[in-house]
This record gives sequence, C-alpha cells and structure tokens, in this order.
Amino acid sequence: MDYPFQKPSYDQWIDQVTKDLKGRDLSELSKKIDLNLDIKAIYKTDSEALNINIPHSNEWKIAQTFTLNHTNEQVLNSLNRGVNDLYVPSIKAEELLKGVNPDFVSINLIGSSNLNFTQCVDPIAESLANGNSINILNKAPIISNSRTVQQSGGSIKNQLVYLFGSLAAQLSEVSENNINEALSSMKIFTAVSTDYLIEVSKLRAIRALWPAFCKGFGQSNVPSPFIYAVTSSLEYSLHDNKSNMLRATTQAMSAIIGGADSIEIHPYDYKESTNDDFGLRIAQNLHHVLKEEAHLDKVSDPAKGSYAIEALTSEIADTAWEEFLELENNGGLIDACTKGQFQNSVEKDAEFLIGAFEAQNKVLVGVNKYINQLENQVESNKTGRNINNVVKTLNKINLDNHIKTGGN
Repeated sequence: MDYPFQKPSYDQWIDQVTKDLKGRDLSELSKKIDLNLDIKAIYKTDSEALNINIPHSNEWKIAQTFTLNHTNEQVLNSLNRGVNDLYVPSIKAEELLKGVNPDFVSINLIGSSNLNFTQCVDPIAESLANGNSINILNKAPIISNSRTVQQSGGSIKNQLVYLFGSLAAQLSEVSENNINEALSSMKIFTAVSTDYLIEVSKLRAIRALWPAFCKGFGQSNVPSPFIYAVTSSLEYSLHDNKSNMLRATTQAMSAIIGGADSIEIHPYDYKESTNDDFGLRIAQNLHHVLKEEAHLDKVSDPAKGSYAIEALTSEIADTAWEEFLELENNGGLIDACTKGQFQNSVEKDAEFLIGAFEAQNKVLVGVNKYINQLENQVESNKTGRNINNVVKTLNKINLDNHIKTGGN
C-alpha cells in the first residue's frame, strides 16, 4: 500500500510519546492487573491474529440463576423477557419449573437430581465447598467452574489453571473410548470482572488453548467448549447500588466480545439478596439493549486483529498453559488443592488485589473513591462503603471459606 506520508517506525512512535509525556517514563502508563499481568501503554503489530474458534455468530443465550427464595412467577416472567437458559436448584426444580416448556429453553439443575435435565456440578468446587475430600463424579456433561476462584480474588492465570485442571482431573475418570464424547459436551463456567480488555482476552484464551488441551488427550477437531459467563459481584457495591448497572454493562460486553455462549447479568441489588423482580428485569433487559441497540450479536470474534487484545490473549494463554502443565506434572489440581498449594496461590492473588484497592490503583466509584459523604452520614451502620469494608469483602481468600460464606 502506498502511503501519502512517510510511515513512522515503532521507535519514532516511542520517541514522540516520550516527548509528549514531558520526561515521564512510558512504563508509568502501564497498568498492573494482577501479579502476573500488565496492560502496556502501547502495542504494535507483532501479535499475529489468533484463530479463535467461536462456534456461533456471536449470539448468546440469556441466562438466569434462581434460588430457593425465588418463585415460579419470577421464572415465568423471566421467560417472557427473553431468558432462555435457566439454572435452578434441584431440590426446588419441580416447583420453579411449573409451566416451563423444555423444548424452548435450556434447563440446568444446580445439585444432584433424578430429573432428566443437565446437572451443573463441578465436583472439585463442590467438595471444597462442603469441606469433604474430593471425589470425581463420572457423569456428563463435565463442568469446570472457576467462578469461586475469581470471586476469591484469583488472578486470570489461576482462573484458567483451575478451569483446565478441573477438566483434566474429571477426564482422568473417563474411559478412553468416551474421551471424545466427553470433550465435545464439556461446559466451562467463569465470572467476568470490570477489567474490560483483560476479560475479553481471557475468554478468547480459553478457546485458543482448547485444541492443545484436547491434543493432550489424543483428540483433534473437537468442538469448542460451551462457555457460560456471569458478571462478577466481587466488584458490586452495596451502596449507591444503581452504579452496579454500569459495572454489569462493561462486564457483559467483555463476555459478549470474548465469545461467551451464555451470559448471566447479576441484578444491581444482587448483594442485598432482595430477590426483587425489578432488579431482575433491569438485568435481563440489558441483554436486549446490547443485542438490539448495540448490535453486539452480529459479528463473530469482533476483537480479532486488535493489537492489544491479540497480544493479551497470547500472553494469558502462554502463561496459564505453562502453569497448567507444571500443575499436571506435579500431580494435578486435586493434589494441589489437597495440599493447600492452589489455595495459597489464590491467597497471594487476593492480597495483591486488596492492596490495589487500598492504594486506589483499582477504583470502585462510591466505595474507595468519590464516596457519597451524605450517604456515609445517613447510612453509617451499613457495610461495603469504605476501603476497610472493601478489604473485608475481598478478604475471602481461601476457597473453602469463601464458598462456605456464600460467595458466587
């Protein structure tokens, strides 16, 4: 291509940026996300566009999880608002699902059940939650759920290490003749934070690593796994909680652009456990805004070719894969959890995150910066407002403790 002006070199760009910074070092503009990952100030064309196998046009299912406190009416109202991927507790499934036609909606059960629906259980996470020894269930589909790792402050690397470590541990119990079928039906559950570019890259990295993971089990050309993503409540605020709608929007956009198959958006008042139908309706309507107004469902892998995202996807994939292989060589995820090694690694991640909030390197508007002082005076008896309460919220850094206290 002919350029009307001389094309500047990368070094010339750096010289110009340095001059514009008036003596400041370019590295000051980099952002440290966690112990293993930085977002650099500038990226170039070194990163080759990865072939991410996203098996759809970028259309996603609208997911919603219901608890024992929800009603059948709320389930039916949600279906009328477009929800087509239901997650319900197995012990209340029959009541909640009255009038629901399984021919038109995906039904997933949380917990064991004799009902003929998909059971969404990651046995490793469940065992940690109950404080029991880890027992692998020989069931289909195999589920790997890294939500608790994210909610406990775990780094992007440790989230992916857990995802693939859990899948590998469960696959070890599958007969060789059934490996391909098990890989083809696997489901990955993950939580998405407000680190916009990082979360897009994380989801793309999962799919980028999938062929290598399958190859390790002697399989090729296995369909990309089903990825369910949920907005993380770790960064939700109890106060000025309407601001959580903004956090949820960026989280959902990351999940969409990253290529999630199913997405759940937590209501803005999720941490208050009000089970209010208004919060549900706003969260569910956000999907339609992103589909019908932002048109984010029209283009597959829209981030492809972005220098920054391609570079971050490669970095995340390379770092996580190296750590995963080391984990497997040392006995696998179950052994690491039994010895507390994996939990200790997540604890270090969480300590870094807590420090980032304390230093305001990571900002939650209305929580550790730009605090509503009037609200502080009127509602001083509530939690979650200042940085000390943020630390208390985030300081659930042991997987066992966090799940037992109800983290999602």
